[in-house]
Amino acid sequence: MIIFLLILSILFNLIAFLSIYLLFMRQNKLIHQEEKHKKTLNDFEETFTSYLEELKEDNENFLSKFEQIQQSPRIENIEYDTEKTTEKKQANAVVDNGVIGGQRDAVKKAARALAANRYKKKPVPHNQFEITEDESYEQKVFRYNKEGFSAAQIAKRLHKGQTEVELMLKFRNKSN
Repeated sequence: MIIFLLILSILFNLIAFLSIYLLFMRQNKLIHQEEKHKKTLNDFEETFTSYLEELKEDNENFLSKFEQIQQSPRIENIEYDTEKTTEKKQANAVVDNGVIGGQRDAVKKAARALAANRYKKKPVPHNQFEITEDESYEQKVFRYNKEGFSAAQIAKRLHKGQTEVELMLKFRNKSN
């Protein structure tokens, strides 16, 4: 009987040590997860802080440019108005000459000349990196990153903030 009790006692001691070891491993695992969570939170905080700082700088740049534009709007308007008035004067002179002289060809030539002048002016170029229906903004960022462009180059090409691109790339790397 004593042998049976001794074996039972040793067995209970082994079970107790095993359960203590398992609890210790769980506690270490939770501590590591907690540290990882704190590190991730700090990364988020740093990223958003830098994003807000960049946004603040962009806003200050915008306000300074806006103030500069407000201080000198008359010069731009005068240039724009002079271009329009010279075109109108040319068109009116040619049309008047054509109508008075009975020459319809002169009127057609004047219309063509006006159209040619307008086409000679450089149109506002469309952004070649503009987001199309085929490829979203995120897909372009990831494609440019895969092609080896830096976050600054990608941001410049897509006319977005560098921090925004860095965030997108960082979140994608963390999810993969």
